[in-house]
Amino acid sequence: VERNITVRLLADEGMPCAHADARWMGRVFDALLSNAAKFAPEGTEVHVQIRDIDGAARVEIRDRGPGVHESLRNVIFEKFKQLGEINTDKPPGLGLGLPMARAILERQGGAIWYEHGRGGGAVFAFSIPLCAGAPVAPA
Repeated sequence: VERNITVRLLADEGMPCAHADARWMGRVFDALLSNAAKFAPEGTEVHVQIRDIDGAARVEIRDRGPGVHESLRNVIFEKFKQLGEINTDKPPGLGLGLPMARAILERQGGAIWYEHGRGGGAVFAFSIPLCAGAPVAPA
């Protein structure tokens, strides 16, 4: 289904490489961006911000969707937990994206959490250790 969602990337200049397996990190980004695109209103932007904070990459993926109700914030990282009414408004999915992202990040020394977006929406943020040394050269 075409939803016309745009992804905008904002990253600190001169970011060092992350101390993580790129293939697994691709799965983390896929899960989080897929979630953001499912819940973002049609025609809006999803923002991805990457910053170097005290030797760790802090990544925030922000959408303008409904956010996560406070009563569900403790269960969204559990397997097979999904938001929405199953028979009416639940976007397709198995409820494995967030638990998988958490497992991948924790195995690589990182962490993931949810923050309610200022002005609405959801922010899924994670941190992952950065490599010591030179920044990654731009592509």
